[in-house]
Amino acid sequence: DDDDLFGGTKPKAKPESTKTKTKPAAAAKAATPASSALFGGDDDDDEYAYYHTTPRRSSGTAEEDNSCVRRHRQAWVYGVLLVLLGVAIGNRTGRTLVPLVNREEGADAVDVGEVAIRRRGDEAYRYMTDRHSALALFPRLAAGEGGHEIRLGRAEKHPANPLFGQDRAWEPRIDNGYPNVAFDPEAEDPKKRWQVWYGNCIASPGRGAPGCGYQTLHYARSRDGLEWDKPELGVYDLADPSREFFVRRDLRRHGSRNNIIMDGFGVGVLDDRMRVGRRSSCRYKAFGMGQFNKKAQMKKLVKGTACSPDGIVWSRDRPFDFQRPQRWDTHNNAIFHRESGQYLYTTRIFYKDIGRSVGVVLGRSGEFGDVDEADLKCALKGSDDRQLYAMVAFPFLDMYLGFVMVYEKNSPSQRIHCRLAYSITGTSDWVMASEEDVIPLSAPAKCEEFEDVTDGEGKAISSCEQMRKSGPATGPRAGRLCTAAESLYGLMPIHDCYDGCSIDVRCKAIQWQGLKEHGYDEDRPGECILVYDGCGPQEQSLGDPLRCDAVVKDAVGAAVSVCNRTAPGDPTKCLVAKRCLRGHGEDKAEEHFDSHIAFAARPVVESGLDPKTRIYYFGSNGPHFMTRNSSFGLATLPSFDRIVGIAEPSGLSSSPNSKIHSSSKAVLVTASVMTVTADGLGEKAFLQVGCGNCSELVGGLSIEDSIPVEVKNGRMITIHPIVFKENRDFTDLVGKWIIVELRLRHAVLYSIGFDEKQS
Repeated sequence: DDDDLFGGTKPKAKPESTKTKTKPAAAAKAATPASSALFGGDDDDDEYAYYHTTPRRSSGTAEEDNSCVRRHRQAWVYGVLLVLLGVAIGNRTGRTLVPLVNREEGADAVDVGEVAIRRRGDEAYRYMTDRHSALALFPRLAAGEGGHEIRLGRAEKHPANPLFGQDRAWEPRIDNGYPNVAFDPEAEDPKKRWQVWYGNCIASPGRGAPGCGYQTLHYARSRDGLEWDKPELGVYDLADPSREFFVRRDLRRHGSRNNIIMDGFGVGVLDDRMRVGRRSSCRYKAFGMGQFNKKAQMKKLVKGTACSPDGIVWSRDRPFDFQRPQRWDTHNNAIFHRESGQYLYTTRIFYKDIGRSVGVVLGRSGEFGDVDEADLKCALKGSDDRQLYAMVAFPFLDMYLGFVMVYEKNSPSQRIHCRLAYSITGTSDWVMASEEDVIPLSAPAKCEEFEDVTDGEGKAISSCEQMRKSGPATGPRAGRLCTAAESLYGLMPIHDCYDGCSIDVRCKAIQWQGLKEHGYDEDRPGECILVYDGCGPQEQSLGDPLRCDAVVKDAVGAAVSVCNRTAPGDPTKCLVAKRCLRGHGEDKAEEHFDSHIAFAARPVVESGLDPKTRIYYFGSNGPHFMTRNSSFGLATLPSFDRIVGIAEPSGLSSSPNSKIHSSSKAVLVTASVMTVTADGLGEKAFLQVGCGNCSELVGGLSIEDSIPVEVKNGRMITIHPIVFKENRDFTDLVGKWIIVELRLRHAVLYSIGFDEKQS
């Protein structure tokens, strides 16, 4: 991310356009699409058919959104949905894919956006899908009713982490990485079952050094997703004269023997084979700013979209650009929006007062890259000290989730956390789910001890103890540690200064300056300065920012302080200079590779009978704008449903004998057996679910008729069948809408669904 690369000012908001309000019945008619038809895929593979719709567009004037409150226009396609609903009910399983996919070729492929069709009713959303997110079904519980809370799944970091790092000469600084991961278990080339596209700051002057004025898109592949290969692609020439101004001279000798695909900033890549097939010339779709055609050269990169049959060679670019305050210096992403038949794009909106925020825009014709730039709206807004760096959105059961990277801009550590947001529609009303990290940052390697910094003669240059004993006139004048970078951490006692250095991986030494007004007392506030580039008894030099010295003298030989020059015989500050010893070598540094930053890709579901969900990410071991190394890591969840759920953590809200329960929104029964996915949190954890409105049609399915499911002591259940007294089931209710009632105690509920009875 280079804040100076894409400047801009926030435009003035235009007046609100006047819109006519209609009653629900009239609104339903107004939402009817202008046209809907069954089209072939977006290239010449006609057998990969999908439903494609063109929603009616507003004739009102588009306005730039600075409030992040206004909602997007919604397009609900009733004609097509009724057809799909009929297929779903006729199927009895409800597993009608949207879009329709060539079943033979895609049967074993895994799509995390499994089977969800939604329509808008007059009062509430109703869902037509096999499994339903607890957040979508029980919005009042998600909002905190009854002491309930949103709880993230427990992602476990893989023991093989980090999987790879910036280990090529042409990868001086992977920076945030912006990873895009694709998994094809039936890939013709086994080496390409797992693929990742990621960014790199090729203009960085050295390993991990700041400097991201120009970026490139790189590629790696793997058989198992753990051992990765960076192939020599032969498509990007580092010796090309047109790249002289940003490619370091020492890198040019590598020529085309590298894994670079193109010049590109924040390019998001989508493997769209589930919709268009493996042989499509637009199987891979890119959104961002990149060298999407052979004519695109530096400073003239295409802003928009492009297609590729293999993810390596790109063409069919479709340029477009948004109005300010949108910016491209983020992880831009595109996904297929199932309900509208359009593509949904996420990018950055940058406000002068609060900085980075998330913008979304829905396509307009179903064709990839067909976007009305004026439709871009703010989906999530952060604050100046907690900026929303990027969002990677993806479909989740019957709703949408987004991994949101939250940047602590004003913190000395400048950490970036991977957190979660959710939306029922995906196009609007995005909400941050939790302050908890999806992928927890590791603890940085802390200082095990501090040793004295010495001058050229090996003498400690600290002066506070002498000045406390003998007075200010006897102490040495305050000295500066080195010419390296430093930061005034604040006024604090020396033990807090030690702690500040210990948690900041940049910190190599401290310079604490005791104040005369506090008697030079180390237990009282003094000026804490963290020194980042290290201090040692090296040859003295002045003016070289890459060298560090114990004491530096100015031209006339007088010692200088970081904060002030002291008068002879009357120093107002004493000095304590200590070097941080972190107690580990390079061999243990990998344990802390993600201590400061985690940038996640869309989750990927493994194949097999018991598939886990993988979340790949780039982690960094230093503050955002400072020297840091970035490495590729992996975290896993036991199942896809377990990304997020609703928890009753106290164990006090209900019991099997109580009448306290919560009711869901209306849900369509698609199979005979109701199932749940949940985790226990304590010794008496349980959950109980049943039907709240079935008694008039079928008896024996109420919450009192269901047998509570014990999940005590951390038990995990996945798509677990709910058993009712007298062995009743939902066979006679398939195709009917019901209300689900829930009791939850000291447990996390992730999803409720329907499945066929197992033999």
